[in-house]
Amino acid sequence: HWVETIKELPDEQRIVSMVDDNMESHAFTVSVNEFETGNYIVSFTDISHTVIEHVKLKRQISHDKLTNALNRDFFDNNIALIMQESFPQKLGVIICDIDLFKNVNDTYGHNRGDVVLKQLVNIIHSAIRKEDFLIRWGGEEFIILMKIDTAESLKKPLEHIRLQIEKAYFEEVTHITVSFGATVYKESEEINECIERADKALYLSKENGRNQVQIL
Repeated sequence: HWVETIKELPDEQRIVSMVDDNMESHAFTVSVNEFETGNYIVSFTDISHTVIEHVKLKRQISHDKLTNALNRDFFDNNIALIMQESFPQKLGVIICDIDLFKNVNDTYGHNRGDVVLKQLVNIIHSAIRKEDFLIRWGGEEFIILMKIDTAESLKKPLEHIRLQIEKAYFEEVTHITVSFGATVYKESEEINECIERADKALYLSKENGRNQVQIL
């Protein structure tokens, strides 16, 4: 009997979702009271507002407030799981950095710089897959995590992202470019070693003229 099933569940799992006449979804907690006669009273309490606030809070904790990219707290709390779930594929770790971004802030002001950062994140989000991760690492630097088969297979998606950014129009600033440093996580290493290698690849991109992808 479904009532017995509900009674066996711990309180935190006694939550159901139902749709009202306006096709809006609501979350309810379910409680069951049994009488000596064998009858039950099943009560539903609407907790939609609490659930929405919880989702908002969770999002605020894991996302960068300005750009809506994921943040370093998300990275720190989830990287072990992301590495684990990438198996049997490999995990591509990419650092990307806006070229000469200081000039944007100095010439057009920090407010315009913020607009550029937000637009950049929108472009990258539209160019990567749903299962990929975009993390604001700090300032104008971002990390992308993506499942791949080989290091060589990083080149095509990163070139696609690079070109989307290069041809995009940024109001007042007109155009920006981004340099990419990429590598593949090795099973035996610490994630910081992998990030350092990606950072070296980014340095090569900058040294070789910017607006390019380097893979180590």
